[in-house]
Amino acid sequence: MKSVFMLKSTQTILVTLLSFISLSSCGQKQKESGLSNNDTTEVIAVEATAPFQFSQQKFDRIIQSIATKPFPVVDTSNFDNITIEKEFNKQEIALLQLEKIYPDIFKLTPTFKVQPAYKITFSKDFHSVVFTIFKGENELESILINYDLNGNIIDHLVVAYDEIAEGWSKKVGSITKNYLRIDAIFWDEIKEVTQTTFTINNDGKIEVLSSTKLHESIKNYALINSILLDLKLEWAQIEIGYLIFGELSQVTKETLVIIPEIAAEEDDLLRLNTHMVLVNARTGTITHQLYESYKENGWQSDAIAMDAIEIDPLVYRVSEPEIAFGIVVKYRNHSQPNPYREEVISLYTKDHNTLKKILDHYPIYESTGNVNVNSCYAEHTKTKNKLSFDTLKTNDYFNILVESTSIQELFQEDENGDCNPTETLLSKQTKVLAYNGNVYVEATSTHHKGNYQNVDKTRQFVEYYPKKLQNVQIPNFFVEHAFLLNNTKVVSGYYEPIAGQLPPQDTEKDWGDRLLLLGQNNTLWYQSSGVGDVYLYEPHFYKTTNNNKVIIICQLAFEYPFGGEVFFLENDSIKYIGRLDIEGTEEDNFLTDIVEITEKGSRMEFTFKSNKLTLEPGSKNETIIENKNIKYVFENNRLFLEK
Repeated sequence: MKSVFMLKSTQTILVTLLSFISLSSCGQKQKESGLSNNDTTEVIAVEATAPFQFSQQKFDRIIQSIATKPFPVVDTSNFDNITIEKEFNKQEIALLQLEKIYPDIFKLTPTFKVQPAYKITFSKDFHSVVFTIFKGENELESILINYDLNGNIIDHLVVAYDEIAEGWSKKVGSITKNYLRIDAIFWDEIKEVTQTTFTINNDGKIEVLSSTKLHESIKNYALINSILLDLKLEWAQIEIGYLIFGELSQVTKETLVIIPEIAAEEDDLLRLNTHMVLVNARTGTITHQLYESYKENGWQSDAIAMDAIEIDPLVYRVSEPEIAFGIVVKYRNHSQPNPYREEVISLYTKDHNTLKKILDHYPIYESTGNVNVNSCYAEHTKTKNKLSFDTLKTNDYFNILVESTSIQELFQEDENGDCNPTETLLSKQTKVLAYNGNVYVEATSTHHKGNYQNVDKTRQFVEYYPKKLQNVQIPNFFVEHAFLLNNTKVVSGYYEPIAGQLPPQDTEKDWGDRLLLLGQNNTLWYQSSGVGDVYLYEPHFYKTTNNNKVIIICQLAFEYPFGGEVFFLENDSIKYIGRLDIEGTEEDNFLTDIVEITEKGSRMEFTFKSNKLTLEPGSKNETIIENKNIKYVFENNRLFLEK
């Protein structure tokens, strides 16, 4: 019995010894062969427990290597559009501290893979990085992680998800400067969408703002969802508050749906591109569509906010067979002392399988005001434009008659202390809109017994650069700028003083920089009045392609720009028309950088590409105002500011 026991014990020792030798040999072979991270789960698990030392330099290098995407970002990451291109190794995963979010990340390797996706710039005070996580062969997700500048995780959020085992659920996200809209999608009898809206605080923390089951809360959800699928848009991409769904039974048998796609969203700015469709409500088939960017449709909220967007109830018959429908956009500001409201209308018709805009953003109402919020006093100027159609046509479309009425409404206390309004008619006129083959434009017209004459197109002046001349010599005149225009020279500069005295050509009120027009042999044909000793008096030239008129604006400046003098040059004859006493507010953009010039018949308008404008710059009356279609107008031989 004892010998049997000793034999079994000896066998046990031998087996244990052989097992130890075998394991040691195996470990040695793995070490010698240099196996990769993905070769054995056991090795990685052991190595992952080894002490890890964070390197700020290596972390920064990883962050800097990831490409930045501009807003808005739409993340629809799924197995059809994502492949593994650059997989992070074990050290990089440790540097990014992903084990804090995915505790089993090292144990699940090699099926758990991580690769960089993109960065987003929410703030300079922290990093916002999106990674693609492959959680095995059937799941992947995009995760947004906010790191502080020292590489510590502040917060994280899954912005997209896909699974192909059962294929019942996914997530897609839309990321703007202000919000993250994450759609959790579940396919049941219908596509169920729960949209959760988040924001990122200044400290990098992610905060939930709201959550809505769109399939339960949106009227006509199924039809709109079908349209989004056809347009390849996600619910997260659209601003639901401006979604339009309406019947146009008097115009067409189809249903009108306007999908507002978010183009930009930050602080007080919202810009929306629009997908306008006519759809067969029974079959869900889109019959006509039109896409417009925010620049084309005017759907933008900033200092002047979009208050409402509506389908106009009126029917517009633009020709015997064609009927148009209207979309009205209402704007307002938030100023109590200076309230502002505007309503504009655009008209659309069918054109084969598309929609065509035939009237673009035409104002039908405007109200500006000056209100003393602490008293009764208030003054409002209101202009209403009423549209009607004439029987006369231009390019096969009826002309539109615009009855424009402007009134002043004044509130002030009467002798009894009551605050009552009084109205004063400021103007009443009829304008004509004529179809130019593309859109309706305001036409110069004479209305006499139903006849319209002189229907003029709007002409746009663009800046051009005539040939510069060097070494132009004029007796007693210092030439600063000289240009060749046809057979004439346009020169700016000043008459040189003689022994500290005014030259004979100058007077106490007429001296300094001026504009000259020279003929052959430098014969003086014209000289403007002097503007004194300025730092800059530089001519800029503007013209159209269909007439010989050239507009010259001489930019004025001391240490700062302060407007420009305007001249007409036509048929070698020059005429001074006045001064544009206005500038933008951006430091590097002078008047001549922001001015836009159009001519409508005998009326010329100078408008300005700047959100804010400075009136009478450099004077004691200098004022900075919002650019609410401020313009200078030249009409009836007079240049004046029109607010």
